[in-house]
Amino acid sequence: MKVLFVGSLSVGQTSLMRMEILRELGHEVFPLSTQLYWDNAGFLTRRLQQAAGFGPIVERINSELLDAVMRLRPDVVWAEKQEFFKAEVLKDISSIGVTYALYPRSVFFIVMEADKAIKCVLAYL
Repeated sequence: MKVLFVGSLSVGQTSLMRMEILRELGHEVFPLSTQLYWDNAGFLTRRLQQAAGFGPIVERINSELLDAVMRLRPDVVWAEKQEFFKAEVLKDISSIGVTYALYPRSVFFIVMEADKAIKCVLAYL
């Protein structure tokens, strides 16, 4: 399976570890790290954009996500702890038939498919 893996992919991050496990399981994995954008921003800039849910970093994350999906045409977008995806970007991803799996900071794992509501909600393993 072709997977676009979106998350904080710095050394030592659990997202990076999960991405590597997908590779070990034989999936073709393409990384998209969003942590760099936040790390390169000043403290105040970062906090304001995270609190507001919009700004240049949020726009860049959404733009790069959509660009990567259009370029790579993955089977699945696996997004870990991504709080700043725009609804219209997720709808665009869904409209081209790509499944996306969102792994939020909470205790649920959500899998959504194109033209469907939530397919399943599983307890965190």
